[in-house]
Amino acid sequence: MTQNNNYQIFLIDSITGSTGNYATLDCEGIDLTNTFQVADIADISKRKDAISKTITFKNSKNNALVFGNLSNLNRVVDDTVNLSFLFNFNITKDIDCQVYEGNTLIFVGKLHFISAYRDKLGNITYQCSIKGYLVDFFNKIQDKLLSDLDFTTFNHTYDMATIKNSWFNVYQKNGVTVTGTTGQGYVYPLIDYGTSVTPDTAFDNKIDYGSFRPALYLKEYFNAIFNQSGVTGNYRYTVTGSTEFVDEFNKAIMPNGDSDFSYSRTPGVIFELAKTINPQQYNANGQTSYDSVHSRNEFNNLVIFDTIVSGAGDQTIINPILADDTKITINNKINTTITATANVVTSLVAGNKANVRCVFEYRSDPNGQFESIGESNKNYTWDYSKPLFTYQFHPDTFTVSFTHQFDAGGQLALLIFIDNYDNDSNVTVNVINADLKIGSAVASSTVTLNLGDTAVLVGQNSQKIKQADFLKSVIQMFNLYVYPDPEDAHNIIFTPYNDYYSNFTAANIINTALDWTNKIDNASFTQTPVSDIFNLYTFKFKQDSDFYSKYYIDKYGDTYGNLTITGTTNGSDKSIELIFGSTPVASYNGRNVPWLWELNTDNTKKAKVTVPRILFYNGLVNCPSYEIGKIQLSAATQTYYFSSIDSAHVSGYTFNQYAEANEYTLSSNNEFVDLTFGQPLEVFYTSGGILNNFGSGKKTLYDRYYADQFAELQDSNTRIIETTAYLNEVDIQNLDFRKPVYFNSVLGHNYFKLLSVEYSNSNQPSTIKLQTAYINDSAVVSDGFWNDIYATFVRKNDCTTSGYTGEALYYLVSAHKYNSLVSVADANAMAANEAATSGQTYANANGICVNTATTFSLGFANNPTVATSMTGKTNFVTSTGTLNSGATIFSYAGGDATRNISAYYGNDTYWYQTNTLSTIINSGTTASLTGMTYDDYYLSGSTKYLSCQVANDGHTTYINYKISDPTPRIGTVVKDSTGTSLVADGWYSDGTNGYSVVSGAIADIQSCRGLPPTIS
Repeated sequence: MTQNNNYQIFLIDSITGSTGNYATLDCEGIDLTNTFQVADIADISKRKDAISKTITFKNSKNNALVFGNLSNLNRVVDDTVNLSFLFNFNITKDIDCQVYEGNTLIFVGKLHFISAYRDKLGNITYQCSIKGYLVDFFNKIQDKLLSDLDFTTFNHTYDMATIKNSWFNVYQKNGVTVTGTTGQGYVYPLIDYGTSVTPDTAFDNKIDYGSFRPALYLKEYFNAIFNQSGVTGNYRYTVTGSTEFVDEFNKAIMPNGDSDFSYSRTPGVIFELAKTINPQQYNANGQTSYDSVHSRNEFNNLVIFDTIVSGAGDQTIINPILADDTKITINNKINTTITATANVVTSLVAGNKANVRCVFEYRSDPNGQFESIGESNKNYTWDYSKPLFTYQFHPDTFTVSFTHQFDAGGQLALLIFIDNYDNDSNVTVNVINADLKIGSAVASSTVTLNLGDTAVLVGQNSQKIKQADFLKSVIQMFNLYVYPDPEDAHNIIFTPYNDYYSNFTAANIINTALDWTNKIDNASFTQTPVSDIFNLYTFKFKQDSDFYSKYYIDKYGDTYGNLTITGTTNGSDKSIELIFGSTPVASYNGRNVPWLWELNTDNTKKAKVTVPRILFYNGLVNCPSYEIGKIQLSAATQTYYFSSIDSAHVSGYTFNQYAEANEYTLSSNNEFVDLTFGQPLEVFYTSGGILNNFGSGKKTLYDRYYADQFAELQDSNTRIIETTAYLNEVDIQNLDFRKPVYFNSVLGHNYFKLLSVEYSNSNQPSTIKLQTAYINDSAVVSDGFWNDIYATFVRKNDCTTSGYTGEALYYLVSAHKYNSLVSVADANAMAANEAATSGQTYANANGICVNTATTFSLGFANNPTVATSMTGKTNFVTSTGTLNSGATIFSYAGGDATRNISAYYGNDTYWYQTNTLSTIINSGTTASLTGMTYDDYYLSGSTKYLSCQVANDGHTTYINYKISDPTPRIGTVVKDSTGTSLVADGWYSDGTNGYSVVSGAIADIQSCRGLPPTIS
């Protein structure tokens, strides 16, 4: 391909502290051919950037300078210098760039350095890529996880006041109470996470506070992604579209999907206790012997700690009271590492032996029995090799370390036991010091929250989900088009398909279309049916095993809300698969509640980690009164019981509304929208509407965001057109795939959706791919728009004799011949196009050549006397330039020679009679009227243009009228069949001519000769 040397590429220094420096690259010989597109018609789930192009630069003196003399292996980059090119060019960082053709900016993006190459001849080249901002944005987040997002600004106290406030869009941000709007902050909706017993009539109106966890709005995930390090300052985002879509996006929340309402504490010791002074002595003779059933309740051997080393701020998690015979109480459920280190000295008398154990004991119920959960033990015997003294001392260190899950309310104790000793009261163990650590410096701890704790919000704590995959699934869920803002390329816009193509409606398409008629090459066109793109298109949610999801899969063999669309057998199978699960919502006791738990083998509820979900927050919904408290299991009776949060103020925790998180919502236009793709075969809610009978509004994600696109793809009139066009740099600068394209070509004209443009430069034709416009608009009736009747004069244009002009014939296109899905004006344009093309062929075949060089001044009347005696005569022309018999008389005005009707013409001496073809059939010198009589004449009445067709086609029976001349002429009087009354004004025809009757007399006559032979 011939290269264009008219490119200019500018590198823009945009690093912090830069003063707007820029550098220009030499573009000699580079190929910037690029395909611009926003989506892929072959895979509707894919989104494209405006540019992604690899190019090679020569090592000109200027380029070597701009790239910082990369061939020098001794060069060093200084990161403290605010410059990203020239001597400080950094091959690891992308640089903002602008590409011009001539003086016109055609695109912006990031220049990414790939390699520098030196060949055997010493020639150096630099390979780089220019990528659009959309590609760069996704590159920045491709390895980041949702759990990397920072939501600490929303940390707050987990209490009933916070829960209730969130229902009214009141939340904590940076420690300050904020009153926001739907879509901001977090909300505590009612969701059954399986934290309490399976629904039981005893607890119909008692709800565990564990059923309320903070759900961040979907919008806050977008905020966090765009505000994180490496993205903030570089990119922004805008979610836009119809009022209904924005409303639904703002209502979307992501519930906590963990098995526990907990947070992961970064590696670090949560709590540390120490025994540092006054050695603690244990005497073998003073304790109960250890037995195998762990039934001991005496704690003479309890290690008493006297110092809190760290963790004073975590009293809500660990609550020790440093007093004799006191155990360490666990206030929260914790999964963490426990480590105890005890420095001891064991004393033995001659011949004595003993086993010493350092033991952790634990009980989950303060009224239950302690059991050993971890220990370290060592055996000691008298050493006969040592001198015989009364005592031998054995200093040693005991370490016990393991990971365990502790329930809230459980108790933990560290004990020293002396076992298997000889019957001698002198066996003793002294604890010199001991250290107990809850949590680890190298492992994270999971802490479950209780009321009063600090809620640390995280992004899907238990899921290893990439941010890019998360955004992709949101894009696919709502069929969003993603593109850089044409006015600000650093602003990434998200908008639904229908809103992106909002110009493709009957009301907008004509006024917004670009006319590329003069740009189309017309040399070649390739047309392919779009219907062959797919055989089956499947929309899939990620499968999960929560109660109703599993029930639905087991019963119907597919995931709740999945959908399969059937295309043609010529296409391949395709699918859209989300990382989100669908959420069947259950109605129980007047409340619609998601059940995000699974069944244990004993049919009790079991909390589980769920795949990510998106639900709608519908605000407060009326329901039967209920109290929020705690449902827990009694260790003594093994039955569940309910505890009030504050038994003295139960009314403060009793409500008759609940915060609803649901799979469906009512949008701002009162349409019922369900977060499913396909209509489920069974739903589990009963209030708010059933999919099968809820009004006539759109109902599923497919209906709302995909149906119009698939109607377009499956329409038999939708085609893909590939052709070439002569586009220039201004066209590329203003390239906007949202705008329709119109052109009139050798194959006809239409409106199109632009799919892609392969552009090199303004000197080369561009390959463009388009799709015929599909209008699905409520303003369009089922059969579209039909054309009005269209008639015009078409002049014969193949007369070659000097002084002769082609006859002008009427060409008529009947009404209702052309249909348009756009407008009546568009259908009329199709009719006009037929007249402009087929009309010429008709005129050349049926018209004659007329001598327009010779004119005749003649009177024109319905009898020879009037014609010859008229004082105001008119110029006429004839086919032969004479008034001889057989010559045809024409009116001649505005360059058009049109036939007159059968009548009399006359000058001062002669009169001439013509037939219905306006050909002279008789002539004479004088004539006189013999009185006016009325003769029978059959005519058919209709409109101006249809009268001839109606007469010729026999669509209407002729009617017998009375006329004052043997044949109709200008001035002929027309009466009804009785000869007593004048006929009504209008057009009448005998099949040869059309006659305009005004006030009972013929005022105008038009030949039927120029009309098409038939009308359909």
